[in-house]
Amino acid sequence: MKRIYSISSILEQETSTEGATDTPNEVIKFTITDTAVSPKPFIKLQWTYQYSWPKATPGLGTSEELAKIIASTTDKPKDAKVILAEVAKSPNSVVGIARNAGNDTNNRLFGKDMLSTIGYVYLFKPGKIDMAKVPSDKKLGKIGNLEVFEVDADFPKYLVTGDAAVSPTSQSNTASSSNTPGKTGAVKLEDFISMNQKYSEWYNINVRIPYLQPIINTIGGARVSIETSGKITRLFWSFVNGLDAPYHVNAPGSEAGLKEFTRELKSALEKILTDAKVYDPAQFGTTSVDSLNRETFKLILNGLILIGFNTGKITTGAGSHIENEILPTYYKKVLDAVKLDTNWVLQVEATANFDGTAINNETDLAKVLSGAFIGYNSAADVDTLDKVKAKWDEKKQSTFDQIVAKLPFKENDQPSSNTAEFQALQYFLLNGRKPTVYDVTTKAAVAAAFKKSTI
Repeated sequence: MKRIYSISSILEQETSTEGATDTPNEVIKFTITDTAVSPKPFIKLQWTYQYSWPKATPGLGTSEELAKIIASTTDKPKDAKVILAEVAKSPNSVVGIARNAGNDTNNRLFGKDMLSTIGYVYLFKPGKIDMAKVPSDKKLGKIGNLEVFEVDADFPKYLVTGDAAVSPTSQSNTASSSNTPGKTGAVKLEDFISMNQKYSEWYNINVRIPYLQPIINTIGGARVSIETSGKITRLFWSFVNGLDAPYHVNAPGSEAGLKEFTRELKSALEKILTDAKVYDPAQFGTTSVDSLNRETFKLILNGLILIGFNTGKITTGAGSHIENEILPTYYKKVLDAVKLDTNWVLQVEATANFDGTAINNETDLAKVLSGAFIGYNSAADVDTLDKVKAKWDEKKQSTFDQIVAKLPFKENDQPSSNTAEFQALQYFLLNGRKPTVYDVTTKAAVAAAFKKSTI
C-alpha cells in the first residue's frame, strides 16, 4: 500500500536522496483528531484527521474529493468548519492535504461498509509554497480563497528556496529546554504519534481513537489551576489512581475531593513527565504541571505510553502487543476507568445546564424519572434507561414509551401538556397535585428530579 508521510519524514527522505451512487452526506465522516502549531517555519497550523466514506462509492476517497468536502459551503462536516475558519483568517496562504491510500484504518472502528484513511491538513504560511512548481494533477482546487495541493513525497520540490533545507530534527531539539540526547535506541514520541511511523497504526487503533480523543473531547476547553477545583480534575485522579508505583496515588473518597487539583496530584503527574523525558528530552523539555487541561492529559498519557515502550510494558517483538494489535491490560484498565468517568463529567455538565423548562427527549424523561424515584426512595435501583422504563411501567398508567411519543413537554405549552401522558407524569412528580399546565411548580420538580438522577 502506498503510504504518505509526515512532513518531517518527507524532508528527511528528500535530504537523504539528494535530490454516482446516492450517498447520504451523513455517512461521510471527517473528524479532526489533533491540532498543532508546527515547529516548522513554513507551516502555520496542521490538523490530523480521520476520514471515512462508503465502500459503495470508492471515488469519494481521493484527495480531490476530500478537499471538496472540506471546502463545501453546504452540509459540511462540523470539523471542516474549524479549518475553514482558519483559512478565512490566512490570506495568501496555501493548504496542503496528505493522506494514506486505501482503507488503512481497522474496519471495526468505522463499520464493514466503510473505507477510511488518516492524514494531515496543513495551512502553510504565505510565500512558503510556490504553486507554479506544483504539477496540475496535484492541484486540488480551492478551500475558501486558498489554493490546495496534494502533499506527497514530492512535497519538498514545491517549497520556496531555502525552506526545504530546514532540518525538522535539529529544529525540534532547539525548541527543547534540554540538550540531553536521551537514551540511545530509545523509542521516541514521534515513533507512535506521527503518521506512518513504526507504531503509529497501533497507537491510533488502541489509544488515540478509543480513549484519547473521547477523553480530551470531554475536557474540551476546561482548565483547572493548581489548588483550585473543577470537574475535569476527576479524570486525572482516576488516571493516577489506576497506575502502579511509582505513579500511583489514591484518589480522594469524596466527590468534592475528586474535583481538587492538589499538590499530591501535581507531583504524580510531574513524575510521569520527568521519567518520559529520559527517553525523549526534546518532547518533554517542560515537566511542570500547573494546570489541568486537554493538552496536559494528552502529554501525560503519551508520556506513560512512551515509558511503556521503553520499559517493556508495551512489547514490540514477535507475538507482541504491537504485532497482535492489543493494548496491554495495565493501560486498558487505567483508560477504561478514565473513560467511564467522562460520563460523570458530562452528566455534571448536562445537569448544570438543565433548568427544567422542558423535557425534550427520551433521555431527559429517563433522567427525570430516575431522580424522582430516588427522591421517593434513596435506595431505588434506577441507574439505566431499561430499569427506569421497567419501574415506571409497573405503575400500569401511561407507559414510558407512550409518554415519549408525546414529547416534548415545555413550560407554559398548553397543547403539548394537555394530555393524559403528561398529566400522569405531572401527578407523579408533584406527589398527587396536578396543575393544568407545565407551570413554574412543575418546572421546579422536573429540574430537582433531573439533578438526582443516577443515569
